Amino acid sequence: MVIHDDADMATVVGETVQAIKESARHVGKADRAISAVQISEIEAAVEILQKTLELKKRVNAVARS
Repeated sequence: MVIHDDADMATVVGETVQAIKESARHVGKADRAISAVQISEIEAAVEILQKTLELKKRVNAVARS
C-alpha cells in the first residue's frame, strides 16, 4: 500500500481500511503459521494506529467546540 503525502483523507481512510482487511485475511489463513515475534510486530503497529485515531478524535472534538 502506497499513499501519497498529498492524498485526501477519503483516500487515506479507504486505502488503510482495505489494507487492514486484506492483511487480516492473509494472517488468518489456517495453513500459515505465525510466530510470537510476528504477532508482537502486528500488535505494535495496531497500537500505533489506535493511538493516532484517539489523537484525531481529540483534535476533532476541540475543533468542534
